[in-house]
Amino acid sequence: MPLVTYQTDRFSVGVLEGASFHFFQQDDLSLNIRAVPRYTTLDGPDSDELKGIDRKATLDVGIGLDYTFGSAYLSAKAVAEVTGEHDGFELDIKIWRTSDFGDLSIVYGLGASWQSEDLSDYRFGVRTTEVLDGRPAYSADATVIPYAEFLAEYPISDSWKVLAGGQLTILTGDVKQSPIVDSKESFGIFGGLMREF
Repeated sequence: MPLVTYQTDRFSVGVLEGASFHFFQQDDLSLNIRAVPRYTTLDGPDSDELKGIDRKATLDVGIGLDYTFGSAYLSAKAVAEVTGEHDGFELDIKIWRTSDFGDLSIVYGLGASWQSEDLSDYRFGVRTTEVLDGRPAYSADATVIPYAEFLAEYPISDSWKVLAGGQLTILTGDVKQSPIVDSKESFGIFGGLMREF
């Protein structure tokens, strides 16, 4: 799957990360406004356990903060859904660090996301119209979801890099009690090639 990102000193836009504009930059502090798509694995699910449950991709808009200290940085954002699917909002904060091993660069970090009741229920709830045998109606409250992420880059030429990354998410509170959740952990990994122009 090709993923294209365009980036300048203040503006960036990409398929996964959405668009952001840094309206304030001073020393190691940066503030930005952003519009971020939220994709969900429940958009046209093909598993029997999730049959009849469809959640559309939505758009979040909000503000973000980035602060760099040494080889680490703090990133925080507050966003609200604007496409009218659930009207939820999210606060997210994470701490990253970069380590270099020769040409290999690894970025890794820990974070936590507070998701409002509307957002949690949209992602993990079961509406009365979606009830099946063994899948009762369910409403999720606001919850905090911690996670860990990493990204590794290795250059193979002046313009090309090999990428690999992943995320591990720990499901907590009402989310892990949902009838459409059968694990306390969720993870994803990816790999690919990056071409810089």
